[in-house]
Amino acid sequence: MAKDNTSSIQRISIHKVFQNRAFLSAILFVLFLYALEETFLSPRHIIYLWILRSYHAPILYRLQGFTEIIFSFLIVFLFLWLSFSSQIRVRIVYFLILSSATLVQYNYWNTLHRFITATDLNTARNSPPDLWLDSAALFFDPFAFIPITIYLLLFLWTKQSKRYGFKSFLLLSLFIVGANVTIYYVGQKDTPAPAIQSMFKTLTSAAFTESVVYLREEVPFQSDNAPQNNIVLIIDESVRGDRLGINGYHRPTTPYLEELAVKGKVHNWGTAVSSATCSMSSNIVIVAGLSTLPDDEKRADQNATIFQYAKAMGYQTYYFDAQTKYLWTGLRVDDLQYIDHWVNVKTLGEDLDADFRAADAVAEVIQQNTGNFIVINKKGVHFHYNDVYPPEQAIWTPIPSRKAYDDLAMVSNTYDNAIFYNVDTFFRRLIPKPQAVEQTIFLYTSDHGQTLIENGASWSHCGETKNEALVPLLLIGDFDNRLDVEYRASHYNIFATLLDLMDVPSEARIRDYPSSLFLMKASDSADRYYLGGNGQSINFDRPDEAP
Repeated sequence: MAKDNTSSIQRISIHKVFQNRAFLSAILFVLFLYALEETFLSPRHIIYLWILRSYHAPILYRLQGFTEIIFSFLIVFLFLWLSFSSQIRVRIVYFLILSSATLVQYNYWNTLHRFITATDLNTARNSPPDLWLDSAALFFDPFAFIPITIYLLLFLWTKQSKRYGFKSFLLLSLFIVGANVTIYYVGQKDTPAPAIQSMFKTLTSAAFTESVVYLREEVPFQSDNAPQNNIVLIIDESVRGDRLGINGYHRPTTPYLEELAVKGKVHNWGTAVSSATCSMSSNIVIVAGLSTLPDDEKRADQNATIFQYAKAMGYQTYYFDAQTKYLWTGLRVDDLQYIDHWVNVKTLGEDLDADFRAADAVAEVIQQNTGNFIVINKKGVHFHYNDVYPPEQAIWTPIPSRKAYDDLAMVSNTYDNAIFYNVDTFFRRLIPKPQAVEQTIFLYTSDHGQTLIENGASWSHCGETKNEALVPLLLIGDFDNRLDVEYRASHYNIFATLLDLMDVPSEARIRDYPSSLFLMKASDSADRYYLGGNGQSINFDRPDEAP
């Protein structure tokens, strides 16, 4: 009998807990936050848990990761439960904390595709107020008001309680600080968390570290002469150099580039080597003139960018990004002061024609006048390749379904279709007639190559194989001097080549950058290195080192 009474009491207690509006609101809202951020920001938890499960990480590493995820969930849940259960004046404090954290984090994600870091906080602390205002306007994303509005509605639905006041708030604060200090010292710093807990982690990290604020080098030069040419740097996405017809591939995937080459408008270094097999690393090498990877000296945050040199030489600067609406290639918000026109997917769209709209816009600019420096990050031929071209534009068949990218021949077919549709059409739109190159120089490469599941690879890029480092490298335009295209080139040659195209004098060059393609001969060729997804530098030209 006593046992039955105990069971009844337990059932009643559990029933009361789930009838409690504050508890129910906290559970529902924390699940909503996870679903919202995983869906509309990035599937960070899904990817992280997949990595922990799929890779042979040490047991301790996995245990740290799983434990931190559980603690993050618990922190957010307790914060919400107490916020819905406290006295009205304390509830206002909770509301202000969650609202401000959500605004900062979601707005930051809108521009940089990540949450704020301790380094960002220190940079903001050392920045002038006008930069704060400019950044706030740039970051602003009304999407942040969705969780804030729902949080406010739950506030109105739940009733205030006299049970929990500032003492409970203080105890919760001590728990949050203690948990995040523990995470800081024994956890994995890259473990994902909801926006508010990520903010708590960042504040803890900022309090316990002396984050270095890196400033860009300044270009101490200003040209008195207006530039007489246009320069267009095109960084494609996932284009493997040996799959271009212009590079001797057996299929005519780039007939228009071959037509320009016949007319003597193309200098082609064939299959060059990317600086890395992941986009972020390779792009910053090109934009900031890094001379080596890994970037142990944090030169990506300190080197003057190519846009700074362009402004110093009097160019009007453009940055076209057909991939995203946020800064992702190593550029920071303060770098935008050197970019006169930032055009991204908000203008170009996110459909199959995004690259073509960029090509049309650039063609219009360079047809009007000279003195323009333009960087284009193309949408390119990113995996899945079927999504890069309309089905009716498939030339080589059969092609795989999205769930069957395991047949080498079919993957090859759909990739070649993507190259033909995206790359060849892009250049036809960018350079509608050969005369368009008379006052404009185009430098074309890709961020990295692709495995195309060759040699048993199950991934597309960001690995360690040579195929992932194979990229095209072309200069399109009219040149008085002969260039030795037998030189074994890489991404590292691009920065100085652009400086030469701008006629930047040697005394204005802040650093000794890797040599320009205008200077290098075949006899100068040396081993080329690329950064693999494992963070290791790999020798491309040594067969026993590059897989």
